[in-house]
Amino acid sequence: MISTSLEIVLLKKTLILHWDQFIYEEGSDDEIRIVFGTHDVIVRGAGRPALLADISAQHVASIHQPTPPDPTVSQARRRGSSAKSKSGESMRLLECEPVAGSKMRVGSYDAK
Repeated sequence: MISTSLEIVLLKKTLILHWDQFIYEEGSDDEIRIVFGTHDVIVRGAGRPALLADISAQHVASIHQPTPPDPTVSQARRRGSSAKSKSGESMRLLECEPVAGSKMRVGSYDAK
C-alpha cells in the first residue's frame, strides 16, 4: 500500500513529510538519507537495504526514533536485548534536519 506521507516520530516531536515533497534517497547497508523539499532524514543502523527498497516504493508510513537505553540497566543486559527485527534490521539513529536554514538537529540519539 502506498502511503501519502511519512511520519517521523522523534522523542520530543513528530513531523509529517508528504511524499509529494520527496526528492530522492540514497544509502548503504548502515545508513539511508531520505531527502524531502523541506527536510533531510537520516536513518542509521544495520540492515537498511530493505528499508531503502520500501522508501523507493513509498510503502513506509512512519519511522520512530529509538528510545535511549535506561542508564540503570547493565551493559550486558542491553546487549542481550538489542532492538532488532526478524530480518536482522536494527535502528540506532534517526535525525531530521531542515533543508533550508540552520543545521540544528531536530532530534537524534546515537547508541554506542
